[in-house]
Amino acid sequence: MKRNNGQKQELVSRYPPNFGTQLAYFGGILVTLGDAIATLGVAIDLEQIQVEEANQALSNETQQQDMAAIQNQLAALQKEIQDLRRKQ
Repeated sequence: MKRNNGQKQELVSRYPPNFGTQLAYFGGILVTLGDAIATLGVAIDLEQIQVEEANQALSNETQQQDMAAIQNQLAALQKEIQDLRRKQ
C-alpha cells in the first residue's frame, strides 16, 4: 500500500514486522509436534504387534500341548482296543 505524507511516499506492509518469521516458527513447531505424535503412533503399533505375536506364540503352544494330549489319549485308546481284541 502507498501512504501519502506530503511529498514523501512510503510503502507499508499489511502484516506486522517479522510476521513471516513468526509464522514459519509456529509452523515448525506444529511440524515437530506432528512428527512426535506420528512417532508415538508407530511405537504403539510396534508394541501392539509384539503383543499379538506373543499371544499367537502362546496360542500355538497351547494348541500343540492339546494335540499332544489328544495323541496320547488316542494311543491309549488304541492300546485298550487291542487289549480287548486279544482277550476275545
